[in-house]
Amino acid sequence: MSLYGYRLPTTPQFERLAQRSYNFVNFVSTSDFTTPAAASLLTGQYPLTNRVFQLYGHIPHRLREDNIAWILQRNGYTTAAIVTNPAAHPLALRLANSFSSLPRPPVSSWVFPGTFLLQLRHSLLFDAANGFAVNALLRFGCLLGRFDKLTWVEPRAVFASAQDFIRGARTPYFLWVHLYPPHAPYQTDAHFRGRFLPGSDFTTEAQYFWQTPMPSYPPAIQHEVDLLRLRYDERISECDSALGEFLDWLATSKRDANTILVVTSDHGESFSGGWWSHESPDLHYAETHIPLLISLPHQNRGYTETEDGDLTDIAPTLLDVLGIGKPSWMDGHPLIGPSQAASATEPSFSMYLAQSSTFNRPTVGAIAANSGPYHLVWYFPFGGVELFDIARDPEQKHYVAALHPPYPPGIAMALVQRIQRRFVEALNDNPSVTDR
Repeated sequence: MSLYGYRLPTTPQFERLAQRSYNFVNFVSTSDFTTPAAASLLTGQYPLTNRVFQLYGHIPHRLREDNIAWILQRNGYTTAAIVTNPAAHPLALRLANSFSSLPRPPVSSWVFPGTFLLQLRHSLLFDAANGFAVNALLRFGCLLGRFDKLTWVEPRAVFASAQDFIRGARTPYFLWVHLYPPHAPYQTDAHFRGRFLPGSDFTTEAQYFWQTPMPSYPPAIQHEVDLLRLRYDERISECDSALGEFLDWLATSKRDANTILVVTSDHGESFSGGWWSHESPDLHYAETHIPLLISLPHQNRGYTETEDGDLTDIAPTLLDVLGIGKPSWMDGHPLIGPSQAASATEPSFSMYLAQSSTFNRPTVGAIAANSGPYHLVWYFPFGGVELFDIARDPEQKHYVAALHPPYPPGIAMALVQRIQRRFVEALNDNPSVTDR
């Protein structure tokens, strides 16, 4: 994102929005893949609290009223979600009752059956049916000419659906819009394809699914990954343009005068260090660092916020701005609003727990802590620790010890102790430190 200093002009509309927003530059996701992150966004809880560890995981029945949509619904809001990624959909999370309206997501007819399968309330049946449908598309769909050059989700169509809802919504309303892009496959419409990478590399579904590397790749094919990054940049540019048109519509319809607008993401994407895409067990900073812009009604100037924050903080921030008390079960704290000054300064945290069972205490995984320029990843149960200086080394090519010989004493230990203090009860473990 050029908003955060990237070399290509990918996000001019984000930059325009930042001129009237709080822009949190040290903000991270609570996970490096969709479902746990979406759960944190709605609940204000870490995966260790809401028990969403895996892709297509769901909130336990006892916790299904513990989310911001339910709170706002009980405070007189119309609540709605337009979610084009099935892995984030309220039906998959088992939070559908928290929403007054779930409009049909505007996705390609080729992939809509996967969304339709969310109506199956039996989780094992859904997992089996969805897995079969997705694998069939990936293996054989690209043999079909119409599918081979398909854009699964068009950002403009998603924002058009949002406009349709807003026009007819009873106020006050809460609307969550979740775009699938710029998620892979990085297929843009013709206007954006070739903007940063001319030529035919990675322009069809067949190229994506048959020629892309495995997530873990050797240094010898870094060039191919660099090409993928440029296609990803084009997809970001397409999303940015659609966001700009939506902002213009809010302004011309005068709806921005009483709208709180929050723009964020569920995860990032890695194109270096031997890992392409996301959902790695190593919680790379590129996978967890995400944008957060909060624009309040009548706000006419921008603020750059350097406080560490993560997705658990968005729900309590919105409640605080709206004058609704934060419930005790939320892990996060307000980033702006009347209660913000009373919040204790904490690192932000991300978690990878996909290899553990949701029915027991996690037995294996990783937790990342971010504080200022430092990104620490702690692995349990064996206690390994990796520490990086993101300000100097954003792609994590060197451990801190190589950049700061000797590096500031106690940084790794202090961050592990923060993890210990915050999460050791949920993990039932006593982490040791093996620093690298």
